[in-house]
Amino acid sequence: MRGTNKQAQMSAVQLHTIQMDLEIREYRNADCEACRALWAQLTERHRLIYGDPTIGGNDPGRGLDGYLANPGRRATWVAEADGTVIGMTGLIGTYDDEAEVEPVIVAEAFRSHGVGRALVAHAISSDQRNRTA
Repeated sequence: MRGTNKQAQMSAVQLHTIQMDLEIREYRNADCEACRALWAQLTERHRLIYGDPTIGGNDPGRGLDGYLANPGRRATWVAEADGTVIGMTGLIGTYDDEAEVEPVIVAEAFRSHGVGRALVAHAISSDQRNRTA
């Protein structure tokens, strides 16, 4: 992300009835609490999908700690609207020097409005830029 201009990181998202100015930027330590809350929402969703209330244990946001400590983590970005972190994504390197977009989390109130799509597009374009640099 270094060297990219801010305009390239900003996009106006308008789908359905929500319009917002969305900024996708690198994760900062100050985002930890907001991202833990997002991770807890993801964990709760997995509990519902798989019918297993034990997924994530007693602290459903704790999975973020393991994600951030993953030595294969190449980058993490957050989506911010009006100063609030509403989503996150990242790239995890694989054994064959490829990368996987992991995770893609969007706050429940902002799902189905293009935020996840914007996060994935940002991760892919960033990886492509880094591969050609």
